[in-house]
Order: sequence, then structure tokens, then C-alpha cells
Amino acid sequence: RTTWDLGDGRATEVSLAELPPGMAATAEASPGAAASSLTEKPAGAPLKSAVSPDGKYRAVASGDSVEVWHVAGDEPLGAPLSAQGPVVRALAFSPRQPLLASGSTDGTVALWDLSLPPLGREISAHRTSANRVAFSPDGMQLASTGYSGDIALWDAATGDSLAQATPPPGGNVQALQFSSSGDELLVQGRSVTRWRMPDLKPAGRPV
Repeated sequence: RTTWDLGDGRATEVSLAELPPGMAATAEASPGAAASSLTEKPAGAPLKSAVSPDGKYRAVASGDSVEVWHVAGDEPLGAPLSAQGPVVRALAFSPRQPLLASGSTDGTVALWDLSLPPLGREISAHRTSANRVAFSPDGMQLASTGYSGDIALWDAATGDSLAQATPPPGGNVQALQFSSSGDELLVQGRSVTRWRMPDLKPAGRPV
């Protein structure tokens, strides 16, 4: 996993064990082994997982479904969330409310209100796979990227489109993250680009 210094743009590699709550991780299930301590999937099934910033919930995606668990009791929140298309590629929890975002290979982004019962809203976000999602620090906005590199910004409460941008060609997006102040969005492809909020205008040269 790569992190950036917002002062000089330098990238640093960190292990998955160092990721803070709320950031998504990717894992591959080994043959014959449990894919997660919380849920088991068929051998070889790709997993996406994320932990809510307050540490109460963990979401685990495999295929077209997402399971949300209470971390303390190791119990599912309810039935798996399965309103999306073929394969879920991205997960992120809101830092301010019980809201989960997911992105799938058909380009849709879903916003799940985890209040009982969970309610979902789907957005036709990208022409290619929606492979990264991230909430702003205040939880008011959601950013997503398509496999081809296009960026979209959404109102997290309504799902309304706020802004869109297309970075210079630079490979598929590997990471997406807001600055701690929420005034910039960082996108990593072959290079790291900065985008000013809330209009998604370039905030400097790629690094």
C-alpha cells in the first residue's frame, strides 16, 4: 500500500497491518484456508475488506455480495448486501455516519445506509470498473474512480454528482485518498495527481 507526504508528494510503502480503520485492504484467499477471520469464502475468491473508523463494523466483499459484521460480537449486521453488479472492487466507510460505499466492475457505485435495515442507493458512476472509493474527512462527499482513470465526486447524502475530471493518461488508478483537511484529493496511477476540492481542478503537477 502506498501513502503520500502532502508536503513534498513523496510516496512511502506501508504494510496492510499498518492501515488505519476506514481504509480498504485487498487479500487473496489461499486454497483450503479461511479467507477471513469473520467469514469464509471459496478458495481463491478475491476479497475486499474495510473497517469503520470507529472500529464497530467490518465489511467484507467477495463476488457480487458484501457482508457487514459487528466487530465486537463477531456477528453479521444482517443479510449480505447484494444490489450491485458482477464483482465488488472497492469498499469504504464514512468517517461520520453509518454509511458504506462500494464500487463494482459494471461501473456502479452504491451507498449503503447501515441503519437497520440497511438501505442502498446505486449510482451509474463510470463506464469502466469502479475500482476505488473514498469519503472526505467530514463524510459529506464521496470520490470514486474508474479503471480508465476518470474521477467523480458525489454528495454522500443524496448521491448527486458534484464534479468530474479525467486525469492525463497514466495507467489504472491504484489508490485514492483525501488530504486530512479535505481540500485536496490524491489519485495514484503511474504518477500521483492532486485535485482541488470541490471542483476537481488540478492542484499541482503530477509527481
